Amino acid sequence: MIKYTSLIFFLTLSFILNSQSQNSIILELQEQLKEADNLRNELSNKINQQKWVLYMEDLKSYGLPSANYLEHIAYLFEYSETHEQAKWVAHMITPEVEELGAGRTNDFRVDPLVLTGTAEQNDYFNYDPTKKEGDQYDGFGYDRGHLAPSADFRWYGEAVSESYYYSNMSPQHPDLNREKWAELETMLRSYVIRNNVPLAIITAPVLSDDLSKIKQSPNRLSIPKFYLKIAYDHTNKRAIGFLMANKELSRPLDTYTITVDELEKLTGYDFFPNIEESLESTYDVKEWFSIFDKGSVEPIPQNTLAKGRYNTETIARQMNKYRKVTVCGKVVSTRNSRKGHAWINLDRKYPNDYCSVMIYKDDLINFVYDPVKHLKDKDICVEGEVGNFGNKPVLTISNPIRISDL
Repeated sequence: MIKYTSLIFFLTLSFILNSQSQNSIILELQEQLKEADNLRNELSNKINQQKWVLYMEDLKSYGLPSANYLEHIAYLFEYSETHEQAKWVAHMITPEVEELGAGRTNDFRVDPLVLTGTAEQNDYFNYDPTKKEGDQYDGFGYDRGHLAPSADFRWYGEAVSESYYYSNMSPQHPDLNREKWAELETMLRSYVIRNNVPLAIITAPVLSDDLSKIKQSPNRLSIPKFYLKIAYDHTNKRAIGFLMANKELSRPLDTYTITVDELEKLTGYDFFPNIEESLESTYDVKEWFSIFDKGSVEPIPQNTLAKGRYNTETIARQMNKYRKVTVCGKVVSTRNSRKGHAWINLDRKYPNDYCSVMIYKDDLINFVYDPVKHLKDKDICVEGEVGNFGNKPVLTISNPIRISDL
């Protein structure tokens, strides 16, 4: 009996010691794994830092609008004390942007590189934490619009944080900042991912002495009337510009394109002085926008149309004026709606359609042909009143005499 009890005690003790030993091994391995993760993160950050060094060297090699710039890891900029915002900001969008590493930091703060001081929070809104929730913010009507968007740097946390310096902010109309401007930023990131190439970007408010100021702003922050953005693809030798008014915009994104040369004339800057001059005088919109891969076409040049005729870009100005006008374009897609109405899309295919012609179901009897089948791929002009359908120009017609060949 004693021998049997001793055996049980020995086996139990061995099991306990063995269990403790196994737990110790697990804890030790977990600690090693933690150290390996820390080392991995440290090495990853060092790699990203070196990548930024190389990308910024590329950016500088293309030339900058002036030599009087300040430099962060994520972007270069020249600051205007008069307007309390950057004159321009230059940065790179790189294929790594597809890596969803760092999120928004929202750590808006004064930029220490600007020794004279930058704009700050109370140039955009007053905040009173003593008031009840919902009444704490007193906004001045403008967003703190990023010039170099934080999402362009989301693969490197330090760069994301830097993008929240007030040197990178400009007062943008909320409907521009959250809609068409955001669409432009997304489009450029999509271009980088789709083509697997980096883009050099310069963004700038168009500044002038006659700009209005935010009245409540202690630093008298200027309100730009326009913003510009330039993208340069060194790999494929392409450059394109965009110019947008600081207000709500409703036209398709590609209608805000402009040559780099035209932006240089507008601002007096030489934006990328070291790139080929030929790239600054022209661009092919189809190379930049994926929507044109699906059969959409560019509007007919307005200067080639007869007086009183409009292309699908300029026709938007005639919306809701309740007078007959003529729009010309290529029928790129047609369809019947669920209610049986005929839709004819000019220049831009559905669902990216912008300027359309609609024929009500009851009016189709007036046509000796089926407009949906007969008009497809034709160049036509249509006369009618331009209505507003979801901020898109739509001409409603009831008989075929309103349609003519271009």
